[in-house]
Formats: sequence, structure tokens, C-alpha cells
Amino acid sequence: MGGCGYRLVTAESALSPGARTIAIPLFDNRSREPGIEGEVTRAVRTSFLRDGRLRLAPQAGADLLLLGTIRHYGLSPLAFDRADAVLEYRVTVSVDIALVARESQEVLLQQTVNPAQEEYLVRADIVSAEIARKLALRQAFQRLGDQIVSLILEGF
Repeated sequence: MGGCGYRLVTAESALSPGARTIAIPLFDNRSREPGIEGEVTRAVRTSFLRDGRLRLAPQAGADLLLLGTIRHYGLSPLAFDRADAVLEYRVTVSVDIALVARESQEVLLQQTVNPAQEEYLVRADIVSAEIARKLALRQAFQRLGDQIVSLILEGF
């Protein structure tokens, strides 16, 4: 008797055949949170480096160009104490991406990426609260980078 007939079906990759390198210029920041574009861009680059299927390259020599726009940064309170002081926040970051074949300028993929979210507890002192916020942001940015890699290389 042959195989059972089941097979893994995945969405199609956005890559053009033969693409080996990708350039990721600094994302455009259209959110109300200044300065996060460097961290978001760095997280996306790190995700591609960890994955290893595409090499990072300067824009002039890359096969692909990944353009990104940060559309939204939000901070939402999740939990309060009896005095209505915030105990926990959720940070949310949304980006739009466009994957372009550099030589032909053909847009291979244009999409809004699912928002990355991370929760964090508020500490009693301001310094600890800010450290917790920055750690949550870093984790949300990394999650965003991993989503982008998956979307481009695996189609989902």
C-alpha cells in the first residue's frame, strides 16, 4: 500500500528564485514613539542573521530589499491596584513591510505584519519600571523580526 495521501502544505515563499542576499535599511518610524526605528531594524536584521537562509548585504549589492514602516506603538494598561495605579502594561508594535527585488524593482510582498505584543509588570521605582518597559519592547521587536522572517521565507 502506498503513502497515506497526507502532505504538508505551506504558503508560498515571497522569495524570487536565486535570491541569496537581503538589504534591510532603517525602518521608517510613523509611530508616536521617537527613536524605536533603530531597535526595530536591528531586531529584524538579527532575526535574518539567526535564520541564516539569506545573508545581509549592502543595498547596492543585495538581491532583495526589505523596506519597513513602523505604523503604531501603543502602551495599554492591563491591571490596576485598589488605588487605580497601573500594575501591568501591554506594549504593541505594528509594521508594514515591502519586499522588493532590487534589480527589477518588482514588489514581491507588501503586507501589514501582525502586531507584536508583550506584557510587563510595573515596578515601584521609575528606573525599574523603565527597564521593564525597555525589556518588553526588545522582546516585542524580536517577535516582530521573527514574524517577518517567517512571512518572507515560509509564507506565513
